Amino acid sequence: MLTRTRLILFVTTALILGLIFGTVGTTQLYEQHERQQAMAATLLAQKYQKEGRVDEAVGLLYQATANEPDFYGSYLLLGDIYATLGKHGLAAVMYKESLDRIDKSGKEYSRILSEGGLEHDSEAIRKKLDRSTLLSSSQAKGPER
Repeated sequence: MLTRTRLILFVTTALILGLIFGTVGTTQLYEQHERQQAMAATLLAQKYQKEGRVDEAVGLLYQATANEPDFYGSYLLLGDIYATLGKHGLAAVMYKESLDRIDKSGKEYSRILSEGGLEHDSEAIRKKLDRSTLLSSSQAKGPER
């Protein structure tokens, strides 16, 4: 009787552990897939930006930030687009979001984005943030009389 109880306990424990580890593996695969989709969307948005399809690029980037909020590249490109459009307040917000997430995104994504022409250096992004903040505050003051 004791042996049968031990066997049932062993099998039950093994099944539960298998389910737990299977779920963890699936979750990790899903998260990696989400990051890859966000990176692909960001690179496609960069292409759209260069083609002058800015509205499509912005829409794609907002979708990428909703799907993978920890991926810094989407926020960085949004900052660049807004800075180009003269919307320095929005650019500053996006650069700050990018800086807040850069360490969470991983080195592999930083390397790939840098090959695509996007900054991956915190200091370079911080300079963009400072510039946009300065320009935004001068816009808010309006023209001097």
